[in-house]
Amino acid sequence: MRENGALEKGRESFTRREWKAAHGYLAAALDEAQPDGSDLLKLAIVAYLLGRDAESRESLERAYHSHVAAGRFSEAVQAAFWLVLQLVLGGGAAQAHGWIASARRLLPRCPPDCAAQVLMLVPETLFRLESDPGSALAGATTVLEAGERLGDADLLAFGTLARSQALIRLGRIAEALPLIDEAMLVVTRDAVCPIAVGIVYCAVISECRRIFDVPRAREWTDALGAWCDRQPDLVPYRGQCMVHRAQLLRHRGELESAAAEAARAADRLARPRHPALGTAHYELGELERIRGAAAEAEQHYELAHGFGVSPQPGLGLLRLAQDRGREAAAALERALAESSAATDRARLLPAAGEALLAVGRLDRATEVARELAGISHSFGSVQLQAEALCLQGRILLARKRPEEALALLSRAREQWSALDMPLEVAFTRLPMAEACRLLGDAEGARMELGAAGAAMRELGAVAATVRFDKAMKVDPAAGPGVSEASARGNGGRISARETQVLRLVATGMTNRKVAETLFLSEKTVARHLSNIYTKIGVANRAAATAYAYDRGIAAGAGRKRATDGGRHGNP
Repeated sequence: MRENGALEKGRESFTRREWKAAHGYLAAALDEAQPDGSDLLKLAIVAYLLGRDAESRESLERAYHSHVAAGRFSEAVQAAFWLVLQLVLGGGAAQAHGWIASARRLLPRCPPDCAAQVLMLVPETLFRLESDPGSALAGATTVLEAGERLGDADLLAFGTLARSQALIRLGRIAEALPLIDEAMLVVTRDAVCPIAVGIVYCAVISECRRIFDVPRAREWTDALGAWCDRQPDLVPYRGQCMVHRAQLLRHRGELESAAAEAARAADRLARPRHPALGTAHYELGELERIRGAAAEAEQHYELAHGFGVSPQPGLGLLRLAQDRGREAAAALERALAESSAATDRARLLPAAGEALLAVGRLDRATEVARELAGISHSFGSVQLQAEALCLQGRILLARKRPEEALALLSRAREQWSALDMPLEVAFTRLPMAEACRLLGDAEGARMELGAAGAAMRELGAVAATVRFDKAMKVDPAAGPGVSEASARGNGGRISARETQVLRLVATGMTNRKVAETLFLSEKTVARHLSNIYTKIGVANRAAATAYAYDRGIAAGAGRKRATDGGRHGNP
């Protein structure tokens, strides 16, 4: 009776989407009782939703065999379907093919017009997406039509998604976009199996990234967040989804949060090794490059390459930052020569154009800009349009046509602002400043430079700031009210974040209070403070405070704090 009671409680918790409770009751009941296949499927679903992937796959195998033994062949095919999807997404293609074959042998024993008859078309379509998108489109259409005919939400979701993916690979972007939205609408209505939600979301965000549709990716990420909020036990983001989230955070300029998310993704995807592990390391390389850690960036790019992901265009941009323009241009041109799909070329073209400009190949850069503009038009991507405008503007600037350049660059800046991509806004201000200078507008140049430098420092884009200083031959102010001398010490310039930490420390704040104010960890604040001591040549908190007041980093009225033996909190 106790076991039956646990089983009933597990079923009730499953219905209420109380996943942890459902898992506890079902696992306890099914370990000691002869399990029914439908209850094993429930256990597999909750295990997957709680991040217990290996347990989920084991339960699905048990469910399959239980259904076969009971003569419930349609249900057995359904269990095999969810198992196959997990194997496909986890890189277990050979095992997936084996389970597809096993499930297909059961189809003659299933009703002629039921969902089981077309379920295995879904993974088969996924296998054909890259090699034969036309065939994948036909398979996806069959799945979608069956879903509509049978009123099956899972088939509707996967058929719609797969059809959009095939259309994107065929270059039919305008047809694909409504289907992407429709697939997400289906899965967020709670009618599908909960496993499908995460799978479809991750695929949708991947496709949005493929066609450079940042607004759509953000909107559906927010929608998924609302769906997850209704199920607090859920582990919504797996390794691959975490990579996508890191990319979106990077676009918003939230570099520290993006790095933490990408690092968690790399850790999760490494055990067991997942096909997306290389993508996680590439994203970590991008973040380290932007933050000025060249050696770490190169290490991650090499790991990405080892795991089957091209290190370009990030590695090319790193070489540009290292004043190795010829190497960058050669590598990016080679990558372009090896890429035929418009989606792949669009990733490479902005960096290739920048490298070609750096080595003075203006005619070739113009060809690259023209191709990029064409792709941006066919995709309808605001992001690519802004990239193309930036590149065209910089080419015009190199040709000493600043007025025309400024018009294009201003449009690009507006588009970056509309996309809420602050780092790109800052990058675009740099050539705008040069255009203003060439036009004799010194005040406009100064304002653009000041805004760009402030944004780069605030975002922690160290590499961009250094490159900015070199390219413009201007040493931008270290921050409001801070002179060049005040931002330099024995060890070099203190960063924008370090300036913020020092300013707060000078008010007497403890490390904990500084951490709470700046949304950092105490460990990070302590590290910043140690770096500040080294850079400004002091040994303790009091001396750093005095330095801050002497150089205008903190308000002068409080200088007595640093010199009267006052207490400033724990170091």
